Amino acid sequence: RTWYAVGAHLAVTTNNSPAVASRYLATRGLTTCFAPHIYGRTQDLHLLKPHPHCVQRALGALGATPGASLMIGDTPSDFEAATAAGIAFLGYARNERKAKVLREAGAETVVSSLEPLLGVLRERG
Repeated sequence: RTWYAVGAHLAVTTNNSPAVASRYLATRGLTTCFAPHIYGRTQDLHLLKPHPHCVQRALGALGATPGASLMIGDTPSDFEAATAAGIAFLGYARNERKAKVLREAGAETVVSSLEPLLGVLRERG
């Protein structure tokens, strides 16, 4: 909500169904922050992450450039898709085991909380 409030353009890229992701966002009151930019599984399963297809679709729809974008993800396939699309990546891991997996995949920056980032956004907003 903070990113949306300060004017960030947001999208969801997932290997799940876009309809399922939309329902998830709705249960948390986040639909307006992301809709209509929810990109997920298509009928072509070869385009699942780590393929950058859904990430590139999000960039195109948002009119964003890779160099001015950030992808936050929690899996190695998220990291690989961001890298393939030329986007900076921030790993999010809710425990040390997941953080280790992201670091082993090559993610340089992994956090267990987004609170410090939100603080910076609030200061600038």
